[in-house]
Amino acid sequence: MPIEMWISAQREIDSLIGILVEYSGYSVQEITDDYDDLVERTPDGEENGVVCVRGSIISFVDRLDLRLSTRRSSFPNPLHVS
Repeated sequence: MPIEMWISAQREIDSLIGILVEYSGYSVQEITDDYDDLVERTPDGEENGVVCVRGSIISFVDRLDLRLSTRRSSFPNPLHVS
């Protein structure tokens, strides 16, 4: 995966975390009640005042790390090649 894609992924994660910190009415959780993805939801319309979105930031970062680690191990470091 080109370095530009990794930088873009980092920016997206940073942006998502920034949004979640700034707007406490939204939360990403692995386990949530079922909801219709096509219906727009706002904190005001939710029972507890928080829109819970199903997902896992940690799992996403772990998958990116695994892909980067796998890619690194498949290409020898030119500084260590004799």
